[in-house]
Amino acid sequence: MNPLKPIEDLLQLSHAAGADRTWVLHGGGNSSSKGWSLGRLGRPRRTLWVKGSGSDLRTLREGDLTPLDLDRLLDLRSLDALGDEAMVEELALATLRPGAPRGSIETLLHAFLPPAFILHTHADATAALADTPGRLRHVARCFGPSVGLVPYQRPGFALAAATARLYEDAQASAGERRPAMTAILLDKHGLVAWGDTAAQALDRTRLLLARARAYVTAPARRRGAAARASLAADAPARARSVARPLARASEPSGPSGPSLRDWMPALRGALGGSERQLLHWDASPEALAFSLRADARALCLGGPATPDHLLYTKPRALFLDLGTGRPAPGPQAAARGATRIRAAVAAYRLWYDSYHARWAPKGTRRLDSAPRVVVLRGLGVVTTGKDPRTAQAGSDIFRHSCWVRAHAAALGGYKPIGLREIGDFEYWPLENFKLSLAPPERELSRRCALVTGAGRGIGRACALRLAEAGACVAVLDRDRKAAEGAARAIEEAHGAGRALALATDITDEAGVRRAFDAILARWGGLDLLVNNAGIARTGAVEGLSLAHWRESLEVNATGHFLVAREAARVLRAQGQGGAMVFISSKNVLSPGKDFAAYSASKAAQTQLAKVLAQELAPDGIRVNAVTPDGVFEDSGLWESIGASRARAQGIPASELRGFYVKRNLLCREVRPQDVAEAVLYLLSERSSRTTGTLLPVDGGLKDAFPR
Repeated sequence: MNPLKPIEDLLQLSHAAGADRTWVLHGGGNSSSKGWSLGRLGRPRRTLWVKGSGSDLRTLREGDLTPLDLDRLLDLRSLDALGDEAMVEELALATLRPGAPRGSIETLLHAFLPPAFILHTHADATAALADTPGRLRHVARCFGPSVGLVPYQRPGFALAAATARLYEDAQASAGERRPAMTAILLDKHGLVAWGDTAAQALDRTRLLLARARAYVTAPARRRGAAARASLAADAPARARSVARPLARASEPSGPSGPSLRDWMPALRGALGGSERQLLHWDASPEALAFSLRADARALCLGGPATPDHLLYTKPRALFLDLGTGRPAPGPQAAARGATRIRAAVAAYRLWYDSYHARWAPKGTRRLDSAPRVVVLRGLGVVTTGKDPRTAQAGSDIFRHSCWVRAHAAALGGYKPIGLREIGDFEYWPLENFKLSLAPPERELSRRCALVTGAGRGIGRACALRLAEAGACVAVLDRDRKAAEGAARAIEEAHGAGRALALATDITDEAGVRRAFDAILARWGGLDLLVNNAGIARTGAVEGLSLAHWRESLEVNATGHFLVAREAARVLRAQGQGGAMVFISSKNVLSPGKDFAAYSASKAAQTQLAKVLAQELAPDGIRVNAVTPDGVFEDSGLWESIGASRARAQGIPASELRGFYVKRNLLCREVRPQDVAEAVLYLLSERSSRTTGTLLPVDGGLKDAFPR
């Protein structure tokens, strides 16, 4: 007996199934194997290994499997009924490994079917078959008697028992005139195939899903070019135009078209409500094609392709036509679009409230009422989530759902489960258990931040600290390699999609606008700004060149104005408040000789921050500044001006760093991470009653005390 063989084969089967995104997506589907394991006393026992709740077939590991006492589970087969709470208790008692993940809610289905290996997929093709009024006819035509169909019911004991009865009846009647059943289709819930070996289960699944895909795509092939026209054959060209902001911010703008700033911030604000959301914008040819279908609005009113999608898509998608083709974009068009967005989302919320009151189980607390999927005619699909991974998962799922809806419609109509069943499933405690597996949210979770001059020094430290606190961070720097390096460090530490590298000169007005378009295209909006980018030019006033004076003002003042102006427009359009921090300087409070260009430009920047604090306060947007001094670590500024500042102080360059440490009251070196901590405080809700202030991070300089 090799107790590891069923596990090794199950993992290979699971990984093969999970690799095909038309079969399963983001934790969907299930798999199991049966075999023998040794108990603590060395006695063999029949064991079921099943994918644990919350894991993913594509990345399944041995630790993600739940081993269970198969004989104990089979004893339950004799029961007439078993409630959900009792089932969960029995699964816990049957679990053989302390600390194993909670068994899947479909564990009993896998236990009651005798074959050694079982693979359950939520494939697009079988969903299209099942989500039609004529599903009984389509399933029979597609598969013949080798595949049975179990009417829809929520997973649990009753579904497991019904599936087992269908299997047993089929096996009993199999003979020369009736082939043996090789799989069962769970109505609205995917295909269950099996085999004596993992390879046999995989081969059967692959064969049956290929047959289903050929069947559901046949109507479109028969209709030919005329039918494909309804799927917007020009969608690829539209996608290239609409999705231009997804390109790197340093690339030139494309043809004129709807500006993201005309609709994306308003959409994010409307969708956020009490739970701020990140957005994922899908402007792919497939998403554009679906949004342009004549029946797109009707298809959005249908429920999910399979109930498992509810966590990501909610009962319905919201369809919006912003009239992007008429007239030309502009302030008035943007205002009309924002009004239309807010009204449509408000109407959806009212509908969801009535749906919850009528169809959700009594006593359940209503989940957030905003839509999770918004289909925008001619613009694609926007999905929401608490983080980039969740928003991306919703986008992936709905893109596949678009395929299902379109092909089900071609088979006679899209008819998923009804609102009664949706409410029962969406508020089912065993389904919502997955939500409890997520790690707790961090201080800046659900927020998007922009840090300028973030390639090194203070800016890089701020970017890394905000990401550590949970924010998604756009890393902007003139140096592309430095920006990409900081963004890469964030994603390596916190996951893909958490950072965006922007190679941008903040004095370039068009470049700043492109940078904001890229941020909107990636996350849907902005919540936090750290205006840090700057330069330093030294020299006595009479020897200072006009070019250096103008350059200092252009970067340290005008550049910060351009960035703050765009940020203010986005924050106001979202209507969710926000915060800005300007990285000012001790020189604003206590300027030094031979430093006029830097000190004056930083003073202008600081005055800008104070004015913005007054202008933006009515919108709940806070603006503050920090005044660091002597931050040498990883500093490009000190590399360029260190020698001249040493001369101004009358000391050797080698003693400059120590000089700055000794001159502050605490006699402590100020590091980039010290400034970053102050920035985090001013951006967080811990300083929610603070705006218009200067916070020194200088070790204590008496002549630079704010007053």
